[in-house]
Order: sequence, then C-alpha cells, then structure tokens
Amino acid sequence: MATIERAGPTQDILIVTGNDPSGQQIHGDGFTGRLRDTLNPATTQESPVRRGTHDFWIVYSAPDMGGGFHSSEDLSVAPRRMRGIVHMPTPNVGSVSSIASHLSVLLQEVGHHWLVPRDLKARVNGVETPVLDSADVLDAWYCDAPLSGPILRARGGIHWGSFFQGDGSPMDGAYWVESQRSGDEARWEFAPFESGLEVQVQGLSPVPLNTPYCDLDLVIMGVKTPQEAYPDHGGSVRWIEPFAASPMDYDMGLFVAFGPNDFATFGFHRDHRVLQVARTGRLPIHAHNLAQNLFPSASQKLRIIRSGNRYDFQVLNYRPALGCLAELFKKLGVVLFQRIDAKQFETVATLEEEAAPLALGFVTKTSCTMHAEGALWDTRLVTTDTEFVMPTDSVPAQISATTPWSEHAVGEFHSVRPDEDAFLRATSGEIRLVTPLQVRDASGNFRGAGPFDHTPTADGAPKVVTRAPSGDFSFTSQVRVHRAIFAPWSGGDAAGKLLWGRVRSLPISDIAIPNRIIQDEQPPPPDNTFKVAFIILAPTRADVSDELVNDVDTMRRCWARAFELATALRRHSDSRL
Repeated sequence: MATIERAGPTQDILIVTGNDPSGQQIHGDGFTGRLRDTLNPATTQESPVRRGTHDFWIVYSAPDMGGGFHSSEDLSVAPRRMRGIVHMPTPNVGSVSSIASHLSVLLQEVGHHWLVPRDLKARVNGVETPVLDSADVLDAWYCDAPLSGPILRARGGIHWGSFFQGDGSPMDGAYWVESQRSGDEARWEFAPFESGLEVQVQGLSPVPLNTPYCDLDLVIMGVKTPQEAYPDHGGSVRWIEPFAASPMDYDMGLFVAFGPNDFATFGFHRDHRVLQVARTGRLPIHAHNLAQNLFPSASQKLRIIRSGNRYDFQVLNYRPALGCLAELFKKLGVVLFQRIDAKQFETVATLEEEAAPLALGFVTKTSCTMHAEGALWDTRLVTTDTEFVMPTDSVPAQISATTPWSEHAVGEFHSVRPDEDAFLRATSGEIRLVTPLQVRDASGNFRGAGPFDHTPTADGAPKVVTRAPSGDFSFTSQVRVHRAIFAPWSGGDAAGKLLWGRVRSLPISDIAIPNRIIQDEQPPPPDNTFKVAFIILAPTRADVSDELVNDVDTMRRCWARAFELATALRRHSDSRL
C-alpha cells in the first residue's frame, strides 16, 4: 500500500512511498506506470496530485535512480493534459552553477513535450522536405553526398544538432559566433551563451539562466509567432554545413616509413592551418603555422627530400610581394639574370636517420572519434634517374596490411586498410582517405567506428603506400583537409572549437511544424500557466531526508522563475499543491 504525504516549508512537495495497488514497490526501474496507477485513482483527500490535476509531474527518487528523461504523455486526460512525467536526478543546490545546470536539464526534459519534433519539416525552394538529423548527416559524409535539407536535429532526432545556431537552447543548442566570412563560407567559434537573465528567489544568490528556449523552440511551442522570431537575422533560422573543425585529434599527410609502426609524418595536425613533422610515438620534430585566415579548401604542396641520411620536409610558399615585384619588372621590360619566383619551397624541419626508408605514402589517422578525410593529388616521386607520376583518379589496388614493404612497387601506389571500417575514394582527381565517425552494420543500424590511429603498437590508419627507392628522392604531393568534423550530437563537447563551413539559412516561416503539435500541444493552458507537481518517490519514508525535501523545494521555487524567463515571460508554472 502506498503512503502519500505533503512536505516542505510550504507543504508543496509530494512524497510517495510504498507499493502500488498491485503490491509492487513503486520506487525502482520503470516506476512511471506504477506511480500513475497509484496517483491517478486517488481521491481528493488522498492526494492533491491525481489524473487530470497537473500538466507535468517532476519526480525525484531516494535512493537516487539518476534521471534526466521525459515520458508518459497522455493528452486525452482532462481537465489538465498529462504532458509528461520528468524524472530528475538528485539536485545539488550547493552552488549557483550546479543550480543553473540542474535547471537547464529540467528545461530540456519539460521541453521534450514539444521539442524537438522528429517529424519537423522545412519548405526548401517551395518543396517540403524533412529536417535532417545526425543519421542523415553521417550518411551524407560517408557517401560524400550533398545534404538534402537543413541539418538541425541530432541525438535521437529530438535534440538540436551541433551545427544549428541554437542560441544556447536547453535542447543541446550550441551558440556560435561568426569570426570570418568569405562568400557563403564562414568560420564560427563556439562561445558561451550569455542571455543576461537571472533567476532570483528569496534566500539564494542570483542564478544565471543561459539556456533559455531559442526562438525556434518558442515558435514550435506556440509561445512566439514566426513574425516575432529572429528579428536580428531577418527572421531566419541559421546553420552551417561543416567542412572542418579545430582543434581535432587527427593527422593527414605524407610519410616516410622506417618500419610498419615507425613513420616520419609531415602534414596537417589537429588543424588545417598547422603542419607538423613528427615521428611515431615520439615528441613532434616541428610544428609550422600557416596563415590563420586559411579555409579548409586551401591546399598545400608538401615535399619530402632525401639526401643520404638527411630528410628535408618542405612546404611550397607563395610570396605575394615577390610575385608583384616580378610582374612589375616584366611590365618594365627589365631582364634579370636570376629569375624571381613567387613560389618557393620552405624547409620546415630536417631529420637525420641512418636506417634505410622502406616506404612512402599518405596517411589519415585519428586518435578520437570523429569523421576525417584527407585528400591528395598531383603526386610525384623523383629518383636520381626516374620521375614517377602517381595516378590519383582511381583508388589504388588494395593489399594486406601485413604485406612486406619489399613487395610494393616503387612509384606505384597501393591502398592499405588495417581497419576495414576506413576506406578510400577517388573524386575529382583526388584520392581521399576516409575515417568515418560511425558505419552501418548488416542490419542498417549505426555502430561506432575508430579511432584509426597509428602508434608504435597499433595501426588502424588507412594509407596509400609505395616502396621507397634505394637512393635519394623527392616525394611531392598536393594535399588538403577535405573533412575533419566532430559528431553532430556533440552539444557542449564542442566548447572551444572553431568550425568552418557553408552558412545556410531559411525563413522561420518555412519551418513546417507538425499539425499534431499545432493542434494538441501548442494551445496554452488557462492563464498561460502550467500546473507542475514536484514529487519525491522512495521505498519508505525513512529514505527521504529533510535535506532532500528542502533541496527539491529550492528547485521548485527556482523552476517557476526559470520557466517564465525561458519562455520570454509568456508562460508560467504553478507548482503549489
């Protein structure tokens, strides 16, 4: 039998203990059904919370069962629709930041009544198309296909994705600040969202609320009209179709192999604006910063020159001043004894190594879960007596990762894939080495992939390889970062990242909100005020401490003001029993 009682300084916390009508303990996994079976049929004298009395039930548990999920909607209930049971973890009211974090989770879970609709659509060029989620993005990256719609959703399709300008929304909304623009391409920087809003309740320091619902949230919820949304951006929703992010744990570049797990690698390191020369498992030999305003589409010509035991790692630099000087002399008809060349190779590092090189090639490797794709073309190997032009218009024949280097042909690429989840493709005259974030299994479901690292003890990195010539050589290739991206569901894990891509936008009036939300979920409650019950669930009353009751009551008081601020003061919460 259940015991139901009121507690807290104002008697506005409901404590439910014991068993449901069938004799099962209510507290425990899958409690929501047992809790409904206990409270729904109760009389007014037995419980102030019953079927049809409240829009939301916010449930805490003792002992703590974790939480942070929304379930059990039943919009057929009246007079108050059951908009959901929200299970929350034990609150920590010990600091302003912990209260703010808890309120953000509570806003997200309550927000799941409306947000984010899996069936959200958008009108693109007059055609209604689904708003894409992370699975659609991964498929597009995997196939190198264009995205067919706005990439707004992620994490089960019910949260905002990391590439949407989410203005700090509690639904995983990222906040990006544009710091560079070139046409429709831009660099965005992840930044903390500062709304300027504060939750102020008696007895507590002001709590910053930096996760209010964004304008798209509020339009879907029916709180704002499309005409009121995004006034600073012409009423448009914005997102970025990403190319690359920084810093990310990848390396893409040329290498000289002195053993299967001993490479001297020269290429992009964690950023398309940074070149690094490094030896496998050792401290980097040298890092070389390129221009900080480069976009990922900017390629670099790299060269490795062997002369005896000396290896020079070089990048082709363009010197605009020299180029202008050469053009000036040309127009003046001045004949120079020494040609002025605006493009010159610069040696960024030198390595001395007595061991003979076994192979040359290009590698893409990652030491974190991400999607990386390095590209190479215009690849040449010059020896003392021969120049080999390495074709990059098709994927080289694959050979086993265990094949001895001596069985490779000089001047002929082979592909090596120690981890079969990585792959190569040939596109637009480039060979691209791809390490995917996830792959689909035989049933069509996504599973994790990678990392695809190359270390002294392990190798999962895809490569193109040719046997090194016996003497001196020059190995040159044009290379670039085609993609280097974190997961679309990264949320706050994208903090500190820079993101380059193509900025897209769509009038919010072209976001097609599902009719079920418009008809059943958008209509506001009486006086724009939701009735919200705060409940503690436990096996026995002895499991519920006075401290827990007071902490939940603190959150209850903070919640009322937080919800008002998060909904632009247009919706309210009444949590009195």
